[in-house]
Amino acid sequence: MKFIGFILSTLIIGGVVGLLIWQISVIKKELKKIRETESKKRVKNDRELKIEEKPIKYNKLAIIGFILSIISIFGIGLAGLIGFILGIVALVQIRHTKERGRGLAIATIIVGFIWSFGTNILKALIKAGY
Repeated sequence: MKFIGFILSTLIIGGVVGLLIWQISVIKKELKKIRETESKKRVKNDRELKIEEKPIKYNKLAIIGFILSIISIFGIGLAGLIGFILGIVALVQIRHTKERGRGLAIATIIVGFIWSFGTNILKALIKAGY
């Protein structure tokens, strides 16, 4: 029974690591696109070239929720639940405000759900003898 729990926890941890690696690659691609579009956004205005300045703004709730979800991996289960909720709120905000961080909010929801609900269900199953 301990072996099955070990396998399940290993799969979950592997999934989280894979998700983090995927998120890092998505952020790198977004930064590359931003750099390319900034170089193209030069506007000629009265013999001068001016660059339109538009700050890159990530949703703060997505970042905070992601940090809390990652903290929950190390044993603080309540942080995962809070991260899960913040991820949902961030995703709704991102739809309306067009901020960046949609992938981060989705990762927050996934990690928060796995570590707050998934581990509790797994603990209950192991305790019941499955």
